[in-house]
Amino acid sequence: MDTHSKQIYAFGPFRLDSARHLLLRDGEVVSLTPKAFETLALLVERNGEVVEKDELMQKLWPNTFVEENSLTRNISVLRKALGEGRNEHHYIVTVPGRGYRFVASVSEVLDERAQPMAQETIKASSDQAVAETAEKPAARDEEVGITREPAGAEYRIGEIRHYNRGAILVLAALFIVAIMIFGLRKFISQRRDSIMQSQSALRPIPFTSYLGHEDQPVFSPDGNQIAFTWDGENEGNVDIYVKLIGTGPPLRLTTNPAPDVSPTWSPDGRSIAFIRQSAESAGIYSVPALGGPERKVVDLYPDSIYITRGIH
Repeated sequence: MDTHSKQIYAFGPFRLDSARHLLLRDGEVVSLTPKAFETLALLVERNGEVVEKDELMQKLWPNTFVEENSLTRNISVLRKALGEGRNEHHYIVTVPGRGYRFVASVSEVLDERAQPMAQETIKASSDQAVAETAEKPAARDEEVGITREPAGAEYRIGEIRHYNRGAILVLAALFIVAIMIFGLRKFISQRRDSIMQSQSALRPIPFTSYLGHEDQPVFSPDGNQIAFTWDGENEGNVDIYVKLIGTGPPLRLTTNPAPDVSPTWSPDGRSIAFIRQSAESAGIYSVPALGGPERKVVDLYPDSIYITRGIH
């Protein structure tokens, strides 16, 4: 396949374009968080295989400590986006103790954007054929014993010398670039080792231990509270919660059926902004940190997937 062409994966009524980070259902955009989309892309590309949980977490969160429930929440969001019910597994199947498998039939189609490249290839082939045809009279001259000297032969020696000087300059430039790349890779390796050592010295301390899936914790400006997402003890809807550090039950701030994600504190700590996404709409909302009526700040639909990537 042409390296300039792009692949799109098709399954059921869906089409997944990994290059543009788009999931379409019957031509309509399906809103997904960036990590949820990346999880789906990894499973679809390994269609039919069991993708281990450790491999998924390493690829989704490289060099980052996250709990396994973050991956579980991504799978739950994907199943809702793909239209699977609680006991339905038309697309994603959980392999207990190992990971997940994408079981739907997947086909690869060429992106229509690759067609101009094919037309350029055809034109180049046509030009080459014309050039070869123009050279044929010289071959006939050789067959009858006629020798023709190429035009500009008197400049051949000068051209060779110029070529040699150019080759030396190119080799010198490549040598310098190789040294720079080697030094850069060594610096990056040392920096990565330093970061890994500092991370290994960290000891995580849990602030909550509720049933279900908790994710996206954010401390308040004064450091006394933490906002996070939780789908409840029954693993139902994802909403925004706030909890004092150390004691007390969490305070539920949102109850909308659509998933509420990415909580962010205001500078004064009085309110929390978050993103609400559904199949029909997406927007940024604000709610008081002590509870109260919420209000929509920005309407993101229909470009929610791009704006969400920037915010997340």
